[in-house]
Amino acid sequence: MLEFMVASKTSKYVITAIIITAVITFSISYIIFRYIPDNNQNLKINEYKKELYDSTLCQYSCPLTLQEAQNKTQYLPESGCVQNCTADIKEIQSVGDAISNAQLKNDKLLEDMSVVITNCKKEAIDINTKTLDNTLFFTCSAEKLSELKNKYAYLN
Repeated sequence: MLEFMVASKTSKYVITAIIITAVITFSISYIIFRYIPDNNQNLKINEYKKELYDSTLCQYSCPLTLQEAQNKTQYLPESGCVQNCTADIKEIQSVGDAISNAQLKNDKLLEDMSVVITNCKKEAIDINTKTLDNTLFFTCSAEKLSELKNKYAYLN
């Protein structure tokens, strides 16, 4: 009888040890094969969106100069500045891993950027002449885009 009790206690410890080992093994496997890759992918997506945001904000912040466009002279961002603003994002797009549109929409940053620019464009249209005041448009866009940093921590 004593042998049965000792064997019973031993088998309970063995079963408990097997269960604990299985749980630990599963947890470690999950971390290694699922959590870390997902987290790394999210970091890459957020880094890409930050570069896209920085490029856009930079372009709308470029100094405005009088330029000929669409058969009229108007204030537009200085072209050299725009090229500098887009250089980094173009390089990332050419050598980086492809990021799908679905991945970019894991939050509303791109939508918010679009809304800001659309609203600034509406505000900058002269009601009487139906023309766009580019100075007001670009200034408004740069200011409102800057405010998005408060909403998306990864932009800081």
